[in-house]
Amino acid sequence: MNNIKGFSLVELLVAVTIATMAIALTQLIYSNFVNFEIKASKRINELESVLTLRDEIIIALEDEQRSGTIELLGKQCNWSSEKREQYTPSRFDIDAGGYINSRYSYQLIDVEFSCVKDDVSSQTFKFTHLLWLKDAQQQ
Repeated sequence: MNNIKGFSLVELLVAVTIATMAIALTQLIYSNFVNFEIKASKRINELESVLTLRDEIIIALEDEQRSGTIELLGKQCNWSSEKREQYTPSRFDIDAGGYINSRYSYQLIDVEFSCVKDDVSSQTFKFTHLLWLKDAQQQ
């Protein structure tokens, strides 16, 4: 009998193979995580710019603009709007003894916008905005 202490060649090969697989799997998981993180940060930046653009359009709508172009982060963003509905709500006035038209009215406006950078158009975004008008009699 051979009483040699230590590991045999087969045991060492199995151990090295398991260690290599563990390292490769860890590297693969980390690589996928980094790729996901990069994609997620790009998408978040796009969504933040869309929200910023939406806020700029709402400010323009309140200034009674109905279309325009806004430059945002090197992109030319064209937008247009269409009035879907205008309504002046009535309210009950106890002194008059009935319903009267309010001084306020609202417009429901559909807005559509898309951006162009380096002659490449992005996705078209749409939203609906409820715009309150302060003096309904002037409209």
